[in-house]
Amino acid sequence: MSEKEPKRNSRTIIAAVVIIVIVIVAGAVYYFIQTPPAPTVVTTTQTTVVQSFSATSAVTSAAPLKIAMIMPGRIDDLAWNQASYASFEDLLTANNEGINTCGCWIQNHEEATQIKADVADLVSKGFNLIIGSGFEFQVPIQEVAPQYPSVSFLVIAGWNNSLPNVAISDVRTDQTGYILGYLAGSMTHTNKIGYIMGARVAELARFEPNFAQGAHDANPKITFTYGALPGGGNGIQPGGTISVVAVGDFHDLQGAKADAELMAGQGVDVIATMGDGVVLGTIEGAIDKNVSLIGNGVDIADSPPVGAEKLVLGSGSWKWDVVMNAWLKDVAAGNRNGKYWASMQNGGLQIEINQGNVPAAVQAQIANIETQVRSGQIQTNPLGPLSIGLNSIIMTATSVTRYLKV
Repeated sequence: MSEKEPKRNSRTIIAAVVIIVIVIVAGAVYYFIQTPPAPTVVTTTQTTVVQSFSATSAVTSAAPLKIAMIMPGRIDDLAWNQASYASFEDLLTANNEGINTCGCWIQNHEEATQIKADVADLVSKGFNLIIGSGFEFQVPIQEVAPQYPSVSFLVIAGWNNSLPNVAISDVRTDQTGYILGYLAGSMTHTNKIGYIMGARVAELARFEPNFAQGAHDANPKITFTYGALPGGGNGIQPGGTISVVAVGDFHDLQGAKADAELMAGQGVDVIATMGDGVVLGTIEGAIDKNVSLIGNGVDIADSPPVGAEKLVLGSGSWKWDVVMNAWLKDVAAGNRNGKYWASMQNGGLQIEINQGNVPAAVQAQIANIETQVRSGQIQTNPLGPLSIGLNSIIMTATSVTRYLKV
């Protein structure tokens, strides 16, 4: 299947692909980012008032702390944005007696001009803690942050914390990738599995080879080769028993549905999915073809679309509030440009198994694998943006060393 360039808005036909090359002090790091025309905007604000956080805050000790989060997609996508929204709500609840904040959230804003306007508006309203949940936020926040030195920013899926008031965080999808791959390898009957993602950016890309390796370790009949792709970057190459599609549009439900149906027609009977609205599309396609599902971001077995309840095997659940709380503590201590991981070790990642669809023996195997990953007995590779974009990383199912950088 052909790869398409990533974009976030499925309502607009993309005429050209803009590759933004971002240079940072540690080296050249880039994502493939398409900036689409402005989508139809749905903005929602929710306010929660609670108590004082810290008189020693590095933001402004005399002013109440007000926190806001901007998301690129809809909060009910069963994926990235829903995980962000749920984590933000958990953050407010956990700090109900410890932070004086108005909690504001904005959904479906992804374009740089929108993000800059949102930041300016929020700052004018007294918000001094702002979270951008997605790689789209790194560049615009990086550009405007110097204008607001008293405001602390956190970019989820960011990669540059060189400014004093911009912190970044990311998620170890390599860890959940390996575990969920082991689940897929244990549950497939055809020895053919698939992965449908929005675009091959860091969080989604680091899941890919680890998912494949976990599946192969559980079931050696699953074969794959990981390496350089014709269009650039690295990924699972054609020819093995793992099918991978980067839809290219995080909100292209119909494209993801068609890809899921095509995979099913080729014998794939377990599909993992990640990335905003493509998750809903993948689920719809899996329902039509009776294919088992593995989710990422939230537990897709929790109130799934009708028909999916019998197909969901498990999910990797992201608890960004673990990262957000660590960030708040650091801001209070005067460290406003930290770097944070959501991981199996700190509780920022959790494995959710749909027990009704997975045999007890497989559940026990997954629990054992999960313990080994958490303890470090099983090592996975996070494949940072630098590795994904610029290094030639070759991995095959038969290699002694899983990752060989040349």
